[in-house]
Amino acid sequence: MKHQTYNSFQNFVITMTVIICFALTTQLPAQIGGLSASKLTVTNATTLPTGTFDFEPAFSVYHCANIFLPDGSMNSLNGSQYSSSMFIRITAGLAEKFEAGAIFSPSLEQISTGMKYTVFGAEKVSIAMISGATLPAGNRFISDSLIDNEHHATLSLGSVATYAVNDKASFDVVFSFTRIIGEHPFHSVLSYGVGSGYFFSENFQGILEVTGFSNLGDGVYSSKLSVVPGFTYTISSKLLLVLGWQADLIGKNENAGFGYFGAFTITL
Repeated sequence: MKHQTYNSFQNFVITMTVIICFALTTQLPAQIGGLSASKLTVTNATTLPTGTFDFEPAFSVYHCANIFLPDGSMNSLNGSQYSSSMFIRITAGLAEKFEAGAIFSPSLEQISTGMKYTVFGAEKVSIAMISGATLPAGNRFISDSLIDNEHHATLSLGSVATYAVNDKASFDVVFSFTRIIGEHPFHSVLSYGVGSGYFFSENFQGILEVTGFSNLGDGVYSSKLSVVPGFTYTISSKLLLVLGWQADLIGKNENAGFGYFGAFTITL
């Protein structure tokens, strides 16, 4: 599908530029940034076609009133914390089965880069290797994880598998390992996610994801598991709307909260 006219697409870009000036968003801890996805936060195993370019402005709001204690129980913070943030993802299909991209915020707290290469692709099953790096670039922000209280350089490596049940239903499973460089209470982070999607119509996909991470270090151990429901709506072949919610279910030594996020994926 294509935009009906160049002017309509130009007007949309202008509108999105205005939205970007006011919207804010965030990225899940240890998630490799800059990669395309077919659902919400969990990437898939396929890559953008060669010469295709994704531009995705997004926003997120996170509310936290509780914290998971070391024994896994939840305790009130005696107050509420709110954070809102923004990032823009840029991804390009550079070669067959290979894409690379970056994700950054307008205030440049940090820049995350990622690469994805599909090592196996069949009618129903695809497997890809993913890697990435994060570099601190400026200001701090309030995150939904203790790992991001201060920005550090990181290196990540992982894999993702996608299973297409049929032309309506699919599953993505992703796993990655992140090494934090420099002094930090956590040295290594394991992140994982499972995403399922079902197209109730040609344009509307309902999605349910379960994502989590575990921060491993010499001192405090930290982990969290969250459920992320949402949907995508295909406005045109060049424009996709993404909306989702995050509810933290269980964890240790981590914030316990609720958030929501949205994005527009523009494909050129």
